[in-house]
Amino acid sequence: MKENNFRGEIFPILECKNDIIRDNNKVLHSLINIIDEIEKEIASFSLKTIGELIKDSSSKAFNSVLREYSEKKYNTKYPEKRKNCNDFEGVYIFFENKTPVYIGISRSLVSRLKQHANGNSSSTATLAYLMAKKENSELKSKDFGGKNNKLRERYKNEVKNLKVFIFPFKKEEYFSLSLLEIMLAIKLTTKWNTFKTH
Repeated sequence: MKENNFRGEIFPILECKNDIIRDNNKVLHSLINIIDEIEKEIASFSLKTIGELIKDSSSKAFNSVLREYSEKKYNTKYPEKRKNCNDFEGVYIFFENKTPVYIGISRSLVSRLKQHANGNSSSTATLAYLMAKKENSELKSKDFGGKNNKLRERYKNEVKNLKVFIFPFKKEEYFSLSLLEIMLAIKLTTKWNTFKTH
């Protein structure tokens, strides 16, 4: 029997025996296939920096990516309901040189990348905050916000110079997107991902 959470989203059915998820679990197998596909596509893409992409996200850079993915049938979900039809849900991977360092997911990927580069809080400029906190372990999230924060601006500029790979996600199940983020972070051993809860 399928169970729903408070939003009506259906939980994946995981067949278990002795607390081990069986190999034939469809959800995990489909995600493993997507990870393989992502790894192949990363190798064939000419990656741009986050700064290059967000500079003109309404036209050239993102439109070429969207066109490429729509040809592969990774279409945006409900574009008529979005304020910006150039936005889409999916996975993004930040690279330092050729090394993947951070993976994120978003239902509005273009907007999320802009937040990483231009956000003024620890919850919007998340990676910049993690970098700053590594330098200063006493840094509190409330101190990261506010005006004229030189530490925040320095790390936001570092984030803007990271290369980014984006992968629109074609499934509607958000638990799959969340699982994909975790599985990719494990597979690619991204140094800035943490799954510590609040």
